[in-house]
Amino acid sequence: MQIQCRVIFLIFSNAKNACLREGISIEVHLNTVFAVAKLHPFQMSDAIGDLVSDCKKQNKANSDPNRYKQGAGPAGPNAQIQQVASPEVNRSKHACQTDVYQEPEEFLLTDRRLEPTLHFVTFGHFTCLKSSRGIDVNGGSALVSRKQKGPLMAQRVLVTGATGFIASHTVLSLLEKGYDVRGTARSADKAEKLNATLSAYAETEVNIPIVAANLTADEGWAEAVEGCDYVCHVASPVPANLPKNLDDLLIPARDGALRVLKASKAAGVKRVVMTSSIAAVGYGHGNNTPVPLTEELWTNPDNIKDNTVYTQSKTYAERAAWDYVTGEGQGLELATVNPVAVLGPVMSGDFSASLEIILQLMGGKLPATPKFGFSIVDVRDVADLHVLALEQPEAAGERYIASEGFMMFKDMGVLLGEHFPDYSKKLPKGELPDWLLKVSSLFNPVLKQVMPELGKRREASFEKAVSQLGWQPRTAEEAVLSAARSLMKHGVI
Repeated sequence: MQIQCRVIFLIFSNAKNACLREGISIEVHLNTVFAVAKLHPFQMSDAIGDLVSDCKKQNKANSDPNRYKQGAGPAGPNAQIQQVASPEVNRSKHACQTDVYQEPEEFLLTDRRLEPTLHFVTFGHFTCLKSSRGIDVNGGSALVSRKQKGPLMAQRVLVTGATGFIASHTVLSLLEKGYDVRGTARSADKAEKLNATLSAYAETEVNIPIVAANLTADEGWAEAVEGCDYVCHVASPVPANLPKNLDDLLIPARDGALRVLKASKAAGVKRVVMTSSIAAVGYGHGNNTPVPLTEELWTNPDNIKDNTVYTQSKTYAERAAWDYVTGEGQGLELATVNPVAVLGPVMSGDFSASLEIILQLMGGKLPATPKFGFSIVDVRDVADLHVLALEQPEAAGERYIASEGFMMFKDMGVLLGEHFPDYSKKLPKGELPDWLLKVSSLFNPVLKQVMPELGKRREASFEKAVSQLGWQPRTAEEAVLSAARSLMKHGVI
């Protein structure tokens, strides 16, 4: 495997000494092919040999299967190294002529404290594990609980609204891929609680910095995007109860997206992945709603009978984002993820409005089920799709529907009853007549919000995300069941 690298030879001695002094974790793997720019293979081999030799003196090989957990390495001046027997370096004539050679060790330098140095000496697959000291510094995020192949260098990603349902899972997906993650929230005071929640869910310590920034104000956004390579703009109002005034949702959704995009453009961010919604795709078409819904379709917000203020706000917000990057913000890449009803595991008792579907079914709030359904997707897969849309070059300028399968309310109730028989008495029996549902919606705000679904089957295709990005979502059934399990675990139902 050829891995493109830019390595400045003279920096090796500084990197070597700094690694040993600061206790940087170094992992060594075998048989990695390096493509080296403007550096003779023999020089690279000698530099690598020096670095390995000094690290060997500090610590013996460690084959502990838990070594990738943060804090697994020793603190202080001892660098951690894992290695197996190294074959001889292939210093072939072919390698010298092509600047490609077989090198037995791949180094994964894993601490942002030496970022300027690591940018020169990192090669192979960079994995952003936590330093052996277990300290987060310079706004860099700490680590992952298991080793995965990630970006060549620890690129920084801002996740807006990091405390949210989708955003918190996106944070973990990014960390697991080796990215350095920063978040935003309305208050920086939320950092401690968020990191505790993420750590408990991931079963390993997580510590990301939080910058205070609000969708309705300019303050904080320049600081939030500073030094970031990418932005996942996930923050957006998703109310449990719909407001009567469109502007209550539209202003923070549309203006907030533009604030993030403008700040990203000014900071030199390469790409923004924005969380939109199926609400911006499949509404306002009345009885002519296509099946399945695809990314080429846009909601018609002018058809009031087949919209809510939420679907209108999401449509206007996404339209404004695309208008910006094709106009004033030209040069900034944009991709959008358009999820359907997002279920899956919650991390705490503070959860998204989309989980109301499960609460209505299992909380004894419905005597019978409405005669409609939803396309469903697991939140973990929505998070993964954000990362794919961030990484893949072909995702620039594209929309991606996040969905897996369509389920009727009735079928969700049956599935929950089969797996959680203790809740059978609370689960609805039979189906509500449409006229009764309309009356019930006058007293049940959640039902009022889903009234446009009555008589519609908004089944969405996810073929584009699968074929273009290799996305592999869990089943809709798993999304329903994992949501229920987590709500029970946290005492919500």
